[in-house]
Amino acid sequence: MVDEPQEAGSLREVPASEILAKIKEGKPVEYDHVKIFGDLDASKLALSEKTGKFLVSVPIKIAESRFEGFVAFDNIIFEQLVSFEKILFAKDVFFRDNQFNSAVYFNDCEFKISSDFRKSKYNVSVSFKGSKFNESADFHESMFKMLAYFDDCRFNKDAYFWSSDFNEEAYFRACIFIGEVDFFGCNFCEGSYFVESQFNRSVDFANSEFRDEADFSKSRFSHSVDFIDSHFNSAAFFGRTQFDGDVDFSKSQFDRSAVFYESQFNRIAYFEECRFTGDTLTFKYSKFKNHGSQEDACRRAKNVLAKAGNREEEGYHFYREMEAKRKQKPWYIQYPEFFFVQLVFGYGVHPFRLWAFWFGFVGIFAIIYWLGHGIDARASQLINNATIIDYIWFSIATAVTPGYAGYKPITEFKLVAGLEAIFGTFMWAAFIATFARKYMR
Repeated sequence: MVDEPQEAGSLREVPASEILAKIKEGKPVEYDHVKIFGDLDASKLALSEKTGKFLVSVPIKIAESRFEGFVAFDNIIFEQLVSFEKILFAKDVFFRDNQFNSAVYFNDCEFKISSDFRKSKYNVSVSFKGSKFNESADFHESMFKMLAYFDDCRFNKDAYFWSSDFNEEAYFRACIFIGEVDFFGCNFCEGSYFVESQFNRSVDFANSEFRDEADFSKSRFSHSVDFIDSHFNSAAFFGRTQFDGDVDFSKSQFDRSAVFYESQFNRIAYFEECRFTGDTLTFKYSKFKNHGSQEDACRRAKNVLAKAGNREEEGYHFYREMEAKRKQKPWYIQYPEFFFVQLVFGYGVHPFRLWAFWFGFVGIFAIIYWLGHGIDARASQLINNATIIDYIWFSIATAVTPGYAGYKPITEFKLVAGLEAIFGTFMWAAFIATFARKYMR
């Protein structure tokens, strides 16, 4: 939250007309710790015959102050510095259809009423770091020719950036968007960074172009988010991002890596008609509340990684795909499949898990034989009664090759030994097949 610069009564009062007079006379505008009363309406300036816009050729620098009236700087070319830092704007602010040819700063400002910056062109870097917008903030159809900083901003109502162009890096790190957010049809030519931002209402990035790195890592989308028909020309990062509403990437194209590492999808994720032409698509350690979304996402990742020859990651996503398929089956199928197919056999991608289960299986049967004295000592031509070692060896031999290794089970345990032989041989064969699939392709 942006604090007011000082108590209103302690600020020196300056009429808005004084600022306009300085601009008309070509004098620099510089104020600090003042309260500006009256409306600051730049339409009273003289139009330039060459450009059809108002021309402001002096620097404007106002800090830690308060505007009591509305501020209107529409249709203006600013040739010099424009700096409003730690300002409280008590009424509407208009900076529409402007051109800024020098640095622009609106850091740590608070806009009590609506703020309108639509259709402006920033030929140099612009910064709104740490500012707070209490009503709607409108930047649609703007052009940011150089760096654009909106880090740590708070938008308490809707924020509009649709059809804007960001020709260099756009920084929206750790922003809080309380209202709806519209980036429809934006063009991000360099990196776009929304790391650790929070979106509390619906978000629209449909038809946007991300020509360089797009980073939404550690962000949270509390409502629906739309990336339909967007194009990610470079790497896209959604690691540890939380999607509490539906997220739609339908018809989008990813030309490089698409990383959803440790992300959380709490509703439906749509990837229909997506094109992944890069060599990396990962949902490793991500959580899906919707099993159909998990199946679809992991199948797509499996196919991308298989094409790239990344067998380890391919196997991981195949496992998650099959897990999601199992969870969509009736309970009387999914629970037996969980134990016998997923837990024990690991869908053919975890051979050493199967190896461990096989040894555990052999050990359990050895204990059963030992407790029940399952070996016939006389028929097995043992001098003394069978020891625990004999029972372990008997169990291994039965599980691998049902020839009992010279030992004979007592009558009551012949069925038990036969059952172990069936399961043991099957598990051993499954281990060989799984091992070959994982390491010999």
